[in-house]
Amino acid sequence: MYIPAFQSNLPLYPSGRLATVFNSWVISLASRRTVTTLRVTPRASAPSPEPSNIDVYNQWLDRQRSRAERGSSSSRAADMILESPKDMPTPPPFPYPTLFNPGAEEYASDMTSAPTEDFRFIAEETYREGLFAPCMVGGVEGQFLKMLTALIGAKRVLDIGTFTGYSALSFAEGVGEGGEVITLEAEQRAATVARKVFTKAAVGNRVKLVVCDARVEVERMVKRGERFDIVFLDADKINYRQYYEAGLTMLNDRGLIMADNALCCLLYDEGDECRDSLHQFAQFVRNDPRVEQVMLTVREGILLARKV
Repeated sequence: MYIPAFQSNLPLYPSGRLATVFNSWVISLASRRTVTTLRVTPRASAPSPEPSNIDVYNQWLDRQRSRAERGSSSSRAADMILESPKDMPTPPPFPYPTLFNPGAEEYASDMTSAPTEDFRFIAEETYREGLFAPCMVGGVEGQFLKMLTALIGAKRVLDIGTFTGYSALSFAEGVGEGGEVITLEAEQRAATVARKVFTKAAVGNRVKLVVCDARVEVERMVKRGERFDIVFLDADKINYRQYYEAGLTMLNDRGLIMADNALCCLLYDEGDECRDSLHQFAQFVRNDPRVEQVMLTVREGILLARKV
């Protein structure tokens, strides 16, 4: 009897033998002495299993390790330190002109809710008057201030350092109806722009602008027994400690103190009084048993603290 040649990819057992059902067919065929051409359709191979979540995660980790080894990813080891850091007389060396890698802040801005037209007006007026525009908190930080204000239900905010009104107006949007923002500004040109901004803005009626020396005014406010849910420090950096102490006295129990530009100590030149003042202030707050705090890398840094 002639048995045709068969394809080599017939289904096999692990031992390598043809399936028993096929062997039985061959025996039956031989007993009938009939020559038949057999067409065998190979069994489809089993599809590869989809990778599990843990497989995908491990593959991602491998890529991150590779990036770190190439120097394209900053180390996050400092974020895992469990021991208390020691005080330093000066900030550590920081050989970069900015806190951001190119494109990072732009991407963050693109992924943040767009500000209202009132904030565009602030920017236009600031540029028109020739004031230093980077002193504005900007879109990302402004949205952060607004959302944080709304999240904690703050109804009364003290904004120390108005400039042209970006932070004050952000807080005003966050406090909602019946809320109030007191904002202090010493520089007359900036205050003039801010007043124009608040007059035009949809929520400008929630803002009270006080043109004054903030060092004097905060002490008056303490004596009057003023209370606030948020105190935002964004005035002269060398006096942050005084504003902090006054703010902590006026802060409600569930309130927040925020110090803007807190990471600028890394950017200022050696010998700059603001550099050392910001660094010493941050260390003081870190060691203050009255509060717990976190340094946020939002824009130029926000040191956020609350009473414990």
